[in-house]
Amino acid sequence: MNSYYILTLFPEIFHVYFNVGLAKKGLEKGLFNVNVINIRDFAKNKFKKVDDYPFGGSSGLVLQVQPIIDAIDYVEQACPGVVCFYPSPRGEVIKQKKLCEISQKFDKICFLCGHYKGIDERVFKLKKIKEISVGDYVLNSGEVATIVLLDGLLRLIPGFIGNEKCIMEDSISSRLLESPNYTKPREIFGEVVPDVLLSGHHKNIRFWQLKESFKRTVKSKPYLILGRNFDKCEKAAYAQAKEEILKELYSGG
Repeated sequence: MNSYYILTLFPEIFHVYFNVGLAKKGLEKGLFNVNVINIRDFAKNKFKKVDDYPFGGSSGLVLQVQPIIDAIDYVEQACPGVVCFYPSPRGEVIKQKKLCEISQKFDKICFLCGHYKGIDERVFKLKKIKEISVGDYVLNSGEVATIVLLDGLLRLIPGFIGNEKCIMEDSISSRLLESPNYTKPREIFGEVVPDVLLSGHHKNIRFWQLKESFKRTVKSKPYLILGRNFDKCEKAAYAQAKEEILKELYSGG
């Protein structure tokens, strides 16, 4: 069973996440367990203070070494072999492939959530911590980044997603962006569902979806297609997608 430990200053954020939707159902089914730990519980002062001003006169506050080290020690004793990750802009930006590697390699993970200006650099010298990033931008807290990473990891656990076919068809997992989705009614505000999706002809539907996926990918994230080994159907869909894109460009659509 996968075990997740979360070191945070704001446990309530995770209490919300794990009490709704698939995360709640996964916990109830026993697919994984989670322990949300308040870093303040390891503070050794009367006011439970865990941060202070940075040396050098910079603005903001920095999380102190002692409570973090003690919190990590606690997790390491409770869960031998646990690996600690720290969401940070300076870490490797996580793509789906890397997320799958983490899921397959580690079943005991601790997330250290930074806050304010970050954490004292000495923590990284005292503990083996892997820095990872959800993107080249700055968030107010590591809690949000941790939830993003958790959400991606949990759905890779067998049984977490009711229909596991959805995982294989997801954007990025297939290295193609997802084709457009439609539901009832058939027509609304003058917009109609493409006839092919209502035809019942599964081969034609699949070809249309593949072609639309290629169109979206070429327009938004063409690098996802680089190095792709096309099968016969994909070659045809890709060719038609490019043809339609060119027509749209020439027509101004």
